[in-house]
This record gives sequence, structure tokens and C-alpha cells, in this order.
Amino acid sequence: MKQNLRAPRWLWTLVKIAVVAGIIGGIIYWFRFQPVKVDIHQVARGEAVAEVMGTGTLEARVQATISAKISGRIRSIRVDQGDRVTAGQLLVQLDDAELLQQVAIAEADVETKRASITRLDADISRSAAAFKQAQSNYDRLSTLIEQNAVSRDELDKAIEALSIAESDAAPSGGPL
Repeated sequence: MKQNLRAPRWLWTLVKIAVVAGIIGGIIYWFRFQPVKVDIHQVARGEAVAEVMGTGTLEARVQATISAKISGRIRSIRVDQGDRVTAGQLLVQLDDAELLQQVAIAEADVETKRASITRLDADISRSAAAFKQAQSNYDRLSTLIEQNAVSRDELDKAIEALSIAESDAAPSGGPL
């Protein structure tokens, strides 16, 4: 009796899969753990450089927020990053050209207002003098009308002049 030494078909398929997996695993192992190529350099004596370059973040022990009382363009920065500063030290200088121009305009406006006040003072003095003259003329003509030395028409003109002088001398209360 002869026995069938033939393996079942599924066993052959399993052996084929195992062989393929072994080959793939060997290829991956070969590329993954392949020796790294290195450059060879000759060691020589030389000068050591004491400089280190790197990136990182620095934080100050004490932080302070600074701001100007007015806004404007910066003319110059008096300190640099990392400099020590003291209280009251000038850090930044603002451009003051625009502010100086505004001061000049305001000073010119003040001079204009002073000239207006001088002109109004002169007008008040002139009105007071005209009122005094009209009052004096009215008083004189009032005395003369009783003596029939002047006409009633002249007294009416003096009353009219006195009324005009009173209205001119009265404060207007208007803007300067």
C-alpha cells in the first residue's frame, strides 16, 4: 500500500505566502538597517571659535509697557534691544514738526484776537466820545430852546444824534 505523500493544496499556498513575506521582509530589513555613508575628515589642530548660533525665545524678568502721551511719527529711537534703561531716560523722540506748525497757527490766532481787542477798545473810546459830544450838544440846545435862541428842529436833530450815540455806546454783547 502506497501512501499519498502529497501535501494538501492549502499547505502549498501557505508556504508560497510565507516565502514571499520572507523576501519582502528581507528587502525592507536591508534598506532600513543599511549602514549610513559617512565622510571621513582628517583631524588637525586649529583655532577654536567661541561663537554659538541658535534660535530661541528670551523673556525679560521685568516687563513694562511704554506709551506716549500723544501720538505721532517717530523721529529717532535712542535705545536698542537689550540696552539697560533707567527711569526718566529718553527712549524715543517723536517728530514734532506738525505740532510746531499748530503752535505757530495758534500764536498767529492769538495775535489776531489781540488786534481785534485793540480795535474794539478804540471803537468803544470813539463811541464814548461821540456820546459825550452828543450829550453836551443836547444839554446846550435844551438850554437855548428855553430862551428861543434855536429852533425846535435843531433840538430834534440833537435828540436824534444823542439816541444814535447811546445805541453806539451800548455794549453789543457780540463775539469778538
